[in-house]
Amino acid sequence: MNIEEAASYIEFNFSGKVLLENPFPTSKLPLYLSSTYNFRMISYSDHDFLLMDCSKTIELSIPSLEKHVRKVKEVCGYDIEVILVFDDVTKYLRNKLIEKGVSFVVPGKQIFLPTVGRIFTEKRMNRYSKQKDSIYKISPTTEALILEIICSNEFPKHRSELARKLDVSEMSISRAIKEMNSNEITSYNNVEDIGDFTKKIIRNAKQIFAGPIMKKIYVKRDSIQKDLWRELSVSGESALSEETMLMRPRVDVFGIMNRKWKVLSTDIEEVPHEDLGVCQVELWRYQLPKISNRVHPIALYIMFINEEDERIEKEMEILVERFLR
Repeated sequence: MNIEEAASYIEFNFSGKVLLENPFPTSKLPLYLSSTYNFRMISYSDHDFLLMDCSKTIELSIPSLEKHVRKVKEVCGYDIEVILVFDDVTKYLRNKLIEKGVSFVVPGKQIFLPTVGRIFTEKRMNRYSKQKDSIYKISPTTEALILEIICSNEFPKHRSELARKLDVSEMSISRAIKEMNSNEITSYNNVEDIGDFTKKIIRNAKQIFAGPIMKKIYVKRDSIQKDLWRELSVSGESALSEETMLMRPRVDVFGIMNRKWKVLSTDIEEVPHEDLGVCQVELWRYQLPKISNRVHPIALYIMFINEEDERIEKEMEILVERFLR
């Protein structure tokens, strides 16, 4: 079994780039593990995983597999998720692995990753074979870094400063830079002018951006506390209406990083739809790029990249043209 094939199949099924990290140091493992399995670290969506290739095993029992996974976690740290990689699995083995909550991948056929999502399918195999060499959506941190480069008008210099501004770890910044420069579209190697880089990104935005918004909710304005109001920025159609000729939406729209929302929204009162005294909150996957207290025009463009409303499409084109002058 090819570890790279497993990583590619995970990437195919979930939006976001999977990065192969340095080979796993098997010298720390007992001989019965290092001689039985092949290992490789990968990172996906700012999380680390360890692929554990089981192609050399001979019908190990479920208790043995569980024991081996526990031992590997004990050696490399319990905060890492181990993903078993198989050439194929029987229906019995698959059901037992799912029952025990053990993550596994059968490239081209099946995936069970409880912390990311779940897919059990063989119907996607042909589609996967045809598309596995295509360009995939970049990770949220890489999206955030690209927007920061464009909005600040400078290429990355100090990773610690970028980590502070984007509210992520320095390791996440390093991975994002690595992902950017591994993709011809997003690479800034040999690019001297930010304007040229920005035009290249905008030209290919639909191809590479998954989008910043995780979820949109309606909340009662009077349930928003002062600390939360300070973190909210004008977003969505409200921000677009302040930048263009678009009419204001019926309810005000604000944006906030999802992680901050979880901390500050303990007493918030959600409602199912628009109403009097209600506003909409967009939960972002990453820190909002903004000017003053309003989402930056380029971030707005990325937000509405797949918008089918002709009014918004027209205003976005005008907005981007004005920004690029």
